[in-house]
Amino acid sequence: SYVQALCAPPPRTLSARVVLAASGIMSQERCKCGRHAAGSVQGRSFRTCCRTCAFSKGQGHDVVCDIRAGGAAMGPPWYWQTPRTHTGAWHEEVTGRYATDMANKLIGSGLAGCRVVRTTRVEDSGMWARYARKRAELRSRGVSCQAVASTSKDLRNSANMALDSSVNEAYLFHCTTPAAAAAIVKQNFKPSTSGYFGPGVYFADDAAKSNQYARELSRDGCKVMVLCRVVLGNLVQYGSGSNGDSLTGTTNHREFIIRDTSQIYPEYLVHYKA
Repeated sequence: SYVQALCAPPPRTLSARVVLAASGIMSQERCKCGRHAAGSVQGRSFRTCCRTCAFSKGQGHDVVCDIRAGGAAMGPPWYWQTPRTHTGAWHEEVTGRYATDMANKLIGSGLAGCRVVRTTRVEDSGMWARYARKRAELRSRGVSCQAVASTSKDLRNSANMALDSSVNEAYLFHCTTPAAAAAIVKQNFKPSTSGYFGPGVYFADDAAKSNQYARELSRDGCKVMVLCRVVLGNLVQYGSGSNGDSLTGTTNHREFIIRDTSQIYPEYLVHYKA
């Protein structure tokens, strides 16, 4: 069936390392970057915090390292800037070339002729804490179904490594009005009470589908799309009668429906022209 084609056991290596990270087991040695060294993972010894750390000729940190460093699985992504300079509650919207290049590749893959004008990364302590708690809950419960969103093929390896595939964490698109997008990145989503596949927040892994809902332009003539981290957990087909953490259904494109907004983190606000 369609759902069975999506589902497979989570990658064995990542799952084992995620369990180790979530358990809080770590070496007392420190990596040169300041994080605890990984110690021994599956019989291999590491003097660095992870294989992808810049001090082991990598590009950053993988999701396991972020989980272990965060304590109780709460650590924000390694590439966020605000946690390094702020304490207490914080909300910052950070611009950068890397985020714009990533958005160009992701949106352009499904939307020919699209040009990303600017991209803002949303770094919010409150929304992240809620999201990380839910992700940790699903991780501890276990997810039996792996659903690979098509966005994964267009991400750089360093970006994919920052996602937890053991709970089906993926980047997905949601298009809306500029005013609604500005509210979402500060307060998260409010699920709709109705829709083709029932109530919830609707996402797509193809930007062409989300672009259909871009009916208003910003002052500089841009459409606005929110690129979100989404923990899909156990994904079930709409109408199958099965209970899951999220639903999938197909119209002219595949859609994903999330009813619990704690499974969503609106990480990027993308202004584009198409």
